[in-house]
Amino acid sequence: MIVICEDYDLINHFMSLPEIARYSREFGASGQNYTPDKRELWLAYSVDGMAAGLINLHSVSGSAFQFHPYILNEHKKDYVKMCVMFFKWFDEFMPAQAVKLNAVIPSPYRAALRAAESGGMTKEGTDRMSYRTRTKVCDRILYGITREEIQHG
Repeated sequence: MIVICEDYDLINHFMSLPEIARYSREFGASGQNYTPDKRELWLAYSVDGMAAGLINLHSVSGSAFQFHPYILNEHKKDYVKMCVMFFKWFDEFMPAQAVKLNAVIPSPYRAALRAAESGGMTKEGTDRMSYRTRTKVCDRILYGITREEIQHG
């Protein structure tokens, strides 16, 4: 199930878990305290009543949103399922003017790149040399999906 999450204690706890924190910020960044922001939503993905994943949805413009999904290691097998459920939630609950979802994925994260494609997203471009890992600078790949693609996918 995907629902809006306004429990910032839960969000901060979840995002501080070592298995999540390593993907929640670029390597070397200090911890972050997540607080309400009028340009973003947090959504919780639950399994058996427990938070198994979170999705951050950020307004880029009046029509486009960027999202970043996070999922606990024990639920990694449900990653694509969580994203597809999120796409359906987006189509059902976001205003009609919200027509586009984007995800920006660092190129070394091969599993996330495969998951984006298997979830129906289209590769739209490369943001060259824009992400720093512990050892190198690498590209980020931009993926997108439209509301129409969600409805017909």
